[in-house]
Amino acid sequence: MPLLILLLLFFALELGLFIELGSRIGVIATLFEIVVSAIIGVQLIRLTGFKVLQEMQSGMVNQWWLQVRQQTIARRMFAGLLMVAPGFATDTLGLVLLIWSWLGPSGPGTPPPGSERPTDVPPSGRVIEGDYERND
Repeated sequence: MPLLILLLLFFALELGLFIELGSRIGVIATLFEIVVSAIIGVQLIRLTGFKVLQEMQSGMVNQWWLQVRQQTIARRMFAGLLMVAPGFATDTLGLVLLIWSWLGPSGPGTPPPGSERPTDVPPSGRVIEGDYERND
């Protein structure tokens, strides 16, 4: 029930911002902002997905990498989704989330706390498994 109330309050805020800012900046500027933020959001989702796909195909990905990068990837994808949704509040939240994903604690190359590289994974990320026999 509290989630429903929060969603209703958020939509009321979004509608109020549309009315207030739309009357101040005009219909054309409001529509332009909606279209531009949607294009930016779609591109952000697309580029983040392509980057992850490229890194997975190039063999740079292992379980450790996914754990390190999953928060950043999720933040960028959710920021893109927020920017696709029409509204000033969702665009602002999307922008804040995007900036946080770039500057946040799990940004490029910085693992989140507690996700150090396991000791049994070599630096190259490749593990070659096999059986052996000792011939003495």
